[in-house]
Amino acid sequence: MGFGKATAAACAGLPKCPGSSPWPTIGLRGIGSAGPQEVTDARLFGSVFIRARDVHKKGIDAYIDKIPVADHYLITIDADALDMAKAPGVLYPSPGGLTFDETTDLVQRIASKGRIAGISMFEVRPERDINGLTASTAAQLIINFIGTLAHSRQIGG
Repeated sequence: MGFGKATAAACAGLPKCPGSSPWPTIGLRGIGSAGPQEVTDARLFGSVFIRARDVHKKGIDAYIDKIPVADHYLITIDADALDMAKAPGVLYPSPGGLTFDETTDLVQRIASKGRIAGISMFEVRPERDINGLTASTAAQLIINFIGTLAHSRQIGG
């Protein structure tokens, strides 16, 4: 999820990693740092890019099938992918990002597809935050993610 350096890294590096497989990037908007050739290479590799505005229009369920079936999933959430109204404390705040509910729904749908091996959230910048809003949003999302893992019986036995 997200845009910027993370997208460029995924575009440039993923096809070169032995044993790696394509993954969707959900929540794109604004100007990213990936060059045209990096995006082309990633698409040829099988990666999919889904814009936040498309998620707003059609909902997460319209795109969940773009996530390949796998034994397990590693979810990486770039806080830049969240709407700046709820996450202003990021490196590249931009309007139109994923909402709190869309992000929660995404993790819930992935949990219904298979085992989640881990979830990470990065790009929270406390020095740019306003009244701790980004930190609070990130903490509440993580609490929801833990609840999702417990509800899907992936933790807590």
